[in-house]
Amino acid sequence: MSDFVCVLNKSGFPLEDGYNGTTWLFRPEIPVKVPVDVARHIFGYEVQDKAEFVIRLNWVKTNNDLPAALERLSKFEISPYQPEQNRSLASTVGQVTPILEKGAGRKATIKAA
Repeated sequence: MSDFVCVLNKSGFPLEDGYNGTTWLFRPEIPVKVPVDVARHIFGYEVQDKAEFVIRLNWVKTNNDLPAALERLSKFEISPYQPEQNRSLASTVGQVTPILEKGAGRKATIKAA
């Protein structure tokens, strides 16, 4: 089993969230390779009940918002990351893998091309 997964945002809107001091940006239709721990923290990857994750993302204000928030979360496709042989960049749509940007005294941000 890989320590990474590929997240594809099909929601039509970017999502920016953080984990362990790093900010991750998920732009629409651009696959992003992330550690399994990141996918679990942000999207509830491999967790049955996703309610706590949509609440943490601030997509739920009342119980009435839960179905729409879960539908929104379902638009993020997560699949096992499998690097192609003889290829250094992982991309299914011709985009480069995320690049870690570092700045003095700032949090790191992961951006997909």
